Amino acid sequence: MVKAELPGVVQGEHIYQQGIALLEWIKSQYSKAILHTEMPIIQMLSSESLRQGAIDLAVETDNGWIIIDHKSNPQPREKWLEIAQKHTGQLKAYRDTLETLSGKPVISTLVYFSISGGLVEVRT
Repeated sequence: MVKAELPGVVQGEHIYQQGIALLEWIKSQYSKAILHTEMPIIQMLSSESLRQGAIDLAVETDNGWIIIDHKSNPQPREKWLEIAQKHTGQLKAYRDTLETLSGKPVISTLVYFSISGGLVEVRT
């Protein structure tokens, strides 16, 4: 049976290859890093409200953390910055919480476009 690719349908092999590329990039930049996937965070705020969530990928390096938030948005490269900037609040919350809970700085926050394979740094 011939495997057909349907327009508008993401193929599993494509997503897998993009994930491998991300892991290879991390390894090339931070060879001794420890990867924490779906890292749960919970923090009581001064307002007595609770901040909780899960960081898609927290990369722990000797110098601090790198937070990578995955987005499965198939938009072209020229839209990445605009899309990534919409998640600044989420990434800032992750940064603040992780720094408070771990005592280590967050050195970078990134949005990873898992379908198109791009990384965009978001300054929070």
